[in-house]
Amino acid sequence: TLLSAQMVTLETIAIVPMAADLVRVSGSHAYVGAGRTLTVVDIRDPGMPKTRGSVELDEPVYGLAVADSKGYVANGLRGFATLDLSNPDLPKVIGALKTPGEAVRIALTGSRALVANRMSGVQVIDVSAPQTPVALGSYYTDGYTRDVAAAGPLAFIVDSTRDFAVVDVSTRGEPRSLSTQELTGQTALVAVRGPGVSTNPPNVYVLGGGVLQVFDLTSPSTPKKVTTFKISERSQAVAVDGTLAYVAAGSDGLQVVDLSNPEAPVGVGSYTKSGAVRDVAVSGELVLVAAASPPGVHILRKTR
Repeated sequence: TLLSAQMVTLETIAIVPMAADLVRVSGSHAYVGAGRTLTVVDIRDPGMPKTRGSVELDEPVYGLAVADSKGYVANGLRGFATLDLSNPDLPKVIGALKTPGEAVRIALTGSRALVANRMSGVQVIDVSAPQTPVALGSYYTDGYTRDVAAAGPLAFIVDSTRDFAVVDVSTRGEPRSLSTQELTGQTALVAVRGPGVSTNPPNVYVLGGGVLQVFDLTSPSTPKKVTTFKISERSQAVAVDGTLAYVAAGSDGLQVVDLSNPEAPVGVGSYTKSGAVRDVAVSGELVLVAAASPPGVHILRKTR
């Protein structure tokens, strides 16, 4: 497998100097969260990025998702907020919904936002009218909710009691639990291959405690663990793009894992020139990392 996996080279093409905890990319713009501030960065020419407008929220931007010129924020104790991002010079909050507990992570599927509230599970919110988000139902976890990912009608949820839950969020009302299993080791992050990548069978990735676990979701009611792969114990964010997973691993930098053979993941690259890596986003050949040193968004070009 090592011979067949092509190495990934990451070359720095620009650094946007700014405080950066979170980064997302949509179209020709990056969206950077730092404390309570969300800033838009124009990356049409990735070698010459330009900082555009910013907006301040009531609480820190703990979780962020962007789609179709709208932003969706897990906004701590204030709950959930929606943003209009259509004018990059003037991003603005257009809607809000108080969620129970502290909103820390967010995932989108269709016209639904799934908000992980640390102490009160995952809330399903209808965002078809972003100005007036509507709570549809909640899924409660035994432990503190750590993370949520989504694909089609399914949500994948991990909590502090090491539970990995698969939940149907397609109907109005309380989400329907399809399966829950207790995993070995810690469960901190969960990811699924992004839309537009047909995976047969679909795979879900759970990270925590220095391990990446791959699950086959052919049958959502009986997820099957395919393999485990050792990664940094400092992993704090992950972005899956096609068959590659990009793991933001704090002071261990950025690690790239090839998942094209789910039974045998392979480390194929890393980036360690940026101090602690807090978050990562991928768009085509561009990889953006929120990094500590020098502080900012490091824009990297990926080659294989």
